[in-house]
Amino acid sequence: FGERLQMALWAAGVLAGGLTLLLGGWFVAHLVRPIHALERSAQRVGRGEFDTPLPVGRADELGQLARTFSEMAGALAAAQRARRQMVADIAHELRTPLAVIQGNLEAMADGVVEPSPDRLSSIPTEALLLGRLVEDLRTLSLAEADELALERERLALAPWLDALATSLAPSFEAAEVALALEAPPGLTVEADPNRLRQVVLNLLTNALQHTPRGGRVTLRAAAQGEHVAVEVQDTGSGIPADELDHLFDRFYRGRRARLREGSTGLGLAIVKALVEAHGGAVAAASRPGEGTTFRLTLPRAS
Repeated sequence: FGERLQMALWAAGVLAGGLTLLLGGWFVAHLVRPIHALERSAQRVGRGEFDTPLPVGRADELGQLARTFSEMAGALAAAQRARRQMVADIAHELRTPLAVIQGNLEAMADGVVEPSPDRLSSIPTEALLLGRLVEDLRTLSLAEADELALERERLALAPWLDALATSLAPSFEAAEVALALEAPPGLTVEADPNRLRQVVLNLLTNALQHTPRGGRVTLRAAAQGEHVAVEVQDTGSGIPADELDHLFDRFYRGRRARLREGSTGLGLAIVKALVEAHGGAVAAASRPGEGTTFRLTLPRAS
């Protein structure tokens, strides 16, 4: 009986050990295989191959990790495409004024054309455009990197907007466009007055450009809970619906020319970046033939 019991125990031990090895091997393979796949994907991402797919077929923590990793790789791929597109856009925008300056200087240096006040005046004009483009790019990059220094102060909106509208009155009168202000007293925000002026001035100038003679531009401010909404509404030609989502992209032009002479094409992108730097948001609404409304919200002063 003792021998049979000992043999049974040995057999049971061997069987249990074998099962343990088999289950352990299966568990290790099941656990290590996705980790190795994730490691290989991480190495490819480290080499800049952001579009490498990572198969996800698990519902446990490793599956969630793989999905998170895939989302991160997708975000990096999108950022890389945006960076390349931005570099291409900047190169395109710099090429035109540089070509004008270079062409005029070479033509005058070779004696092809005689220097004249008109030809010479185009050189500082293009150089000024280059300077504005560089400064706008610097402002945009600082704002998007959250490194833009804002000199915030408590700002009473009604008198501040009234002063801004008064300074623009001659331009609107010359264009025969009415400028109306609707701002109740008591609205205050914590903002950098110079940066906020840059934002509202850009929106008002765009509205003036695209509003025909006899039209109207309304500058409006109103309380909205813990925020203050500032609107610039015009009675211009409006913007097609498929362009609204791209209005705040760098150098976006759309099917109609929205750039003023001497503009860098970064105005609305800077508007968005500056408003977000203040902790606010900006959006546009429009219907073709009925005008456009730009609406920005800023936190109210406590």
